[in-house]
Amino acid sequence: MSLLEVTNLSVEFRTSDGIVKAVDGVSFKVDRGETLAIVGESGSGKTVTNLAIMGLLPSKIANILGSAKLDTGGSSVDLLKIPSSDLRKIRGRDVAMIFQDPMSALHPYYTIGHQIIEAHQIHNQCSEEDSAKRAIELLELVGISDASKRLNAFPHQFSGGMRQRVMIAMALVNNPKF
Repeated sequence: MSLLEVTNLSVEFRTSDGIVKAVDGVSFKVDRGETLAIVGESGSGKTVTNLAIMGLLPSKIANILGSAKLDTGGSSVDLLKIPSSDLRKIRGRDVAMIFQDPMSALHPYYTIGHQIIEAHQIHNQCSEEDSAKRAIELLELVGISDASKRLNAFPHQFSGGMRQRVMIAMALVNNPKF
């Protein structure tokens, strides 16, 4: 089985003007070790596709059809069908997303370190000190200089490119499968 197999993914939004089809019958497979690039014009559904797979679209406005089966290392789960409580356990641990706009994805009132440490602690039973070491390791890996001091900085104290690298570090902190 593929690491991720998306079949006939469709996403529709209910609006005051009627139904808007943002994604229509998208299918793809990604095996371990493979890279998949989803490209297209602005508004073509790339972000909506990924938000649907991650379970981050509100069900009140989005109708999501199809399947997104993730191999979690022993079993396969359909990310579009499992309860949100189960999906929260998988999100960040088995599958992660690097958000397009880090300034809106990072919380302005919490330090970079707090946010990465929290992402690590949710899925790992370890001390805050161990999670801080992991956060520093990841920040260094993505090219943030003086990572141990930058851990205490806030998002607005980073450039746009550095904030994007922080998002990459946060996505990788738990070694997700996908």
